[in-house]
Amino acid sequence: MIMNYKQVKADVLAMYDSFLSQVEKAKDGKQTTYDAVLRKLQKDAENIRNDILLLLVVGEANSGKSTFINAYLGKEILPMDAKQCTSCIVEIRYGRKYTLRAVYADGQTKRLEEERQIRDFLEKNAAIDENYRDIPVSTINQFLIIPSKGKKIPNAEIKELMKMIEKDNIYKLDPQVYEQKVRQYIANKAPLWKKIVKRIEIAYPFKDEELRGIQIVDSPGVNAEGRVGEITREYIINASAVMFLKPIVGSTLEAVSFKKFLESASVARNPDAMFLVLTRAANETPDIVERIREDAYRQFPNINRKQILHLDSKVELFRNKFKEMGEEELRSYIDRQIAEEKFDAFLEAPWYRARFNRESYLEKLASLSNFDEMDRALNQFARRAQYILLSQLLGGMILVLNKIRAEQEEDVKHYRQKAKNPIELASKLESAEEGLRELQKKINVTLKDITGKYQDENGVIRRRADKELKSYKMEIARIWPGSSRSIDELEKATFGRIQMLAKFEEEMQKNIVAECDEALVAFSQKDELNYTALKPDLTPEMIDKIKAEHRSEAEHAYQSGLCFKETRRKLDQSLYFNLVKTDILKRVDAIWKDQVKALLDYVAEVTDAYRGELNQNASLQKERYKQILEDKATAEEMQAKIVEMEETIKAAQLLVAQLKGMKGGIDRNVWDKVQH
Repeated sequence: MIMNYKQVKADVLAMYDSFLSQVEKAKDGKQTTYDAVLRKLQKDAENIRNDILLLLVVGEANSGKSTFINAYLGKEILPMDAKQCTSCIVEIRYGRKYTLRAVYADGQTKRLEEERQIRDFLEKNAAIDENYRDIPVSTINQFLIIPSKGKKIPNAEIKELMKMIEKDNIYKLDPQVYEQKVRQYIANKAPLWKKIVKRIEIAYPFKDEELRGIQIVDSPGVNAEGRVGEITREYIINASAVMFLKPIVGSTLEAVSFKKFLESASVARNPDAMFLVLTRAANETPDIVERIREDAYRQFPNINRKQILHLDSKVELFRNKFKEMGEEELRSYIDRQIAEEKFDAFLEAPWYRARFNRESYLEKLASLSNFDEMDRALNQFARRAQYILLSQLLGGMILVLNKIRAEQEEDVKHYRQKAKNPIELASKLESAEEGLRELQKKINVTLKDITGKYQDENGVIRRRADKELKSYKMEIARIWPGSSRSIDELEKATFGRIQMLAKFEEEMQKNIVAECDEALVAFSQKDELNYTALKPDLTPEMIDKIKAEHRSEAEHAYQSGLCFKETRRKLDQSLYFNLVKTDILKRVDAIWKDQVKALLDYVAEVTDAYRGELNQNASLQKERYKQILEDKATAEEMQAKIVEMEETIKAAQLLVAQLKGMKGGIDRNVWDKVQH
């Protein structure tokens, strides 16, 4: 899974250490034209060393999330009885010691370090109470009990909750029994709200180094409408990958909850991170599994085909267990299970087909569990960005080494010229300075042309920005205000445009720099440019605040009851939508104006930066020439310097060849991922 990346990462960082050694020798404590690049490479190397993959597991109730996580990690960390169901967020990451930290609803925390205590705590708190596992406990906790903080919950709010969770009656209880259970749970748990565990953090000392860069999160079940709690929404936004688990049941794919989940605003903020994982595949024939996967491809064409997977976590758990057994131990275990009629049919059949051979049996279980395919898909997805960063680090090293080589070759030439004819060298220096002055004149004209193309009233930036804003306004104008999902659709459309805005800004930024590079000279300090417009002030928290502010404005009070009047409040959905829409549109207009201004400022900054780098390079170039002219070294000393610089040149050439070979391999790997 991550082993290949880990090895490449280690190789690149080893190259970086060799690179630093050569650079330190070449710099000799002096200021250089590539100092800014070195600072950027240092940051990139640090980011590569500390990479973390955040994997969020979501899905319907009883979809096997905990079993999947245990199978993935190769350790039975989470409770996974058939009746178990996660009741809170559970984070698992690498740690030197096995520890658990629980965060309660009132902010209090608890820490455990004894394995037995940790297991007992998880069985008691990471799973839903046996008496209430047929009602959506996590939704009730998040939307009603915790916000009430022990205060009496009005009957109107309970009725509103019942409407929300009406379709979450997955066990088909009689509606009256269902509501009675919900009310009983609220009555029993509301006074004890402080004891509700909101989040559990587990650190585990995985021996497998592949798992040490992973943080995996188990979340409460997604409801029938694809809804998740506010805490889960935050994880979705920040996740490297979101894996939605859907059990394979029957011969057709029923994926209503997944469709609704994809339509949610939180998923719209991170759409490329989505995986659909069809679980319990060993229970179905290969034909049915393939048919359901094809159905999924048709239903969800926007999801990468390699990110729609089928697997069986229970088979993988057994495979992990059997891998630790020797030939005789495994044979004895299986014989005993078969004799006691405890062996699952999907495990027994491969044993006979493998002719009782351990290695062949493990291979057949691997094929049945299909976790290897998931590993490959996750590796391709999750490592693409890291591979690109590795390629950038290698490219930066090549750039610096080429600069070092070019400067050293020039210095060697000038030292030889000085030893032969110092007067001729001085003349060459004057000629070089004149050439730099001519280049500066040309650059000023070229930069003016580029600036006009992007900054004029009818320039590229304003035209594109106006077009995108018009398209966004047309999109939200088509939303029906009275729909119960109108706010979600508005939020989804808005964050979709904000995401598009970031891509537009990045595209303009790259185009401007590329044109300057092509017309002028490659700029070594691109990453030092002060570009800050990629984070508009319209965050999920801001949207939630806007909705909260306008909800009360869209509610009106009315009285019900004959004898005992009760004041209630009803939401005018259309008014609510229009208030939120007007507020968001005003902010989006401001963001677009800020975007145009930021990009126009960026054009000016880029051209100034290119001009500044040329001047700095010219100054440093003249300083190097001057030092050579003023060097009072003897002929023998100059020859020794020439030999030393030639050795530096050869070392740089050798390392560049190695870096180019490594970069080529990584770039092909990234291209393959994009193509497939």
